[in-house]
Amino acid sequence: MLKNNEKLSPKEVLEAVPGLTRDKLNYWALKRYIDVDVEKRGNRKYNYFNPSILPIIKKAYDYIIINKMKDSDAFEKIYEEVKNK
Repeated sequence: MLKNNEKLSPKEVLEAVPGLTRDKLNYWALKRYIDVDVEKRGNRKYNYFNPSILPIIKKAYDYIIINKMKDSDAFEKIYEEVKNK
């Protein structure tokens, strides 16, 4: 599953989080809710994700879908929980 120097491609993240869309994942990366490693090849840029961020993505998606939270509130709550551990 892991390749490209132990980074996850967007496709691998989407497979691990059922229901998550590529648009939502890109939006979170654009808003900097999640860290992205950008690899440039020629004129194209490719996003890769650290596997350690996957549980955060799963939890955020659950908060957004199940608890009907806003994206920003969900990530704020998650990062607060991580900080308080």
